[in-house]
Order: sequence, then structure tokens, then C-alpha cells
Amino acid sequence: MPKTPCNKGTPEGKGLSRWIGLAFTTSRDALARRLLGLGVGPNALTIAGLALTTAAAICLAQGAGAEPRTLAGVGQSGWRLWAGIFLLLCGAADMLDGAMARLGGKMTKFGAFLDSVVDRYSDILLFLGIGFYYARLENLTYQVLA
Repeated sequence: MPKTPCNKGTPEGKGLSRWIGLAFTTSRDALARRLLGLGVGPNALTIAGLALTTAAAICLAQGAGAEPRTLAGVGQSGWRLWAGIFLLLCGAADMLDGAMARLGGKMTKFGAFLDSVVDRYSDILLFLGIGFYYARLENLTYQVLA
């Protein structure tokens, strides 16, 4: 049986994984359409994602790993929680900007380049945040690893 080309918006697979993928794609696209309706552009969302990543890196640098690793010590510092929240939000922004560009007919070479460059800067920022945290602890080994 010949293979037909896959529509990028339609998840592949069988059974439950296909339904989960379809539900995710449908909800992502609905949110992307809503943001486009509000006048938000994909490039603006890309830059917002960079700002969220910067906030996550700052939280990491302030001590996301500083809490004791015992159940009794949970909740003494909110840096880890805030870093996680910002990382989830910047991941969502990174997924949505491409969907917005595709659904809104706003796909440009500049937008693709901007998204790619911002993704690399986001990676760098997160590693710098971790590195600064270990620099404050004067742990050279972990600084180098970061």
C-alpha cells in the first residue's frame, strides 16, 4: 500500500496516542487562533517566550536548587516553583508561535530565523542561570558542567 504524505497538523499513530495527539493539536490551535484574534503576533510571542526564559534563568540563579532535599524542607523557598512555572510558560509560547504563524498565514523567513535564534539564546540563558547559582556556591565543577 503506498504511503500518503502526512499532514503536519494531523497526528499520526493508532489508538489512544492518536486521540491524545489530536486533542493536544486541537487545543493548541484553538489557543493560537484566540491569540491571533486578540492581535498577538507570532514574533511577539517568541520574544515573550525569551522574557519568560530570562525569568526562569534568574530564578535558577537565585537558588532553585537551594532547598533541602527532604520532605520536611519542602516549601522553604519558591525559586524552584517559579523556575518551573516560567519554563512551562516559555515552552508553551515556543509551541504556540509556530502554530500562530501557520494558522494566521504569517510564516516568514525572518520569523523562522527569529524563532531559531531565540531558542538558542533561551538555552544559553538557562545554562547561565545554573552556572551563576553554582558560582555563588563556589562550586567550580558544576560551573564548568553548566
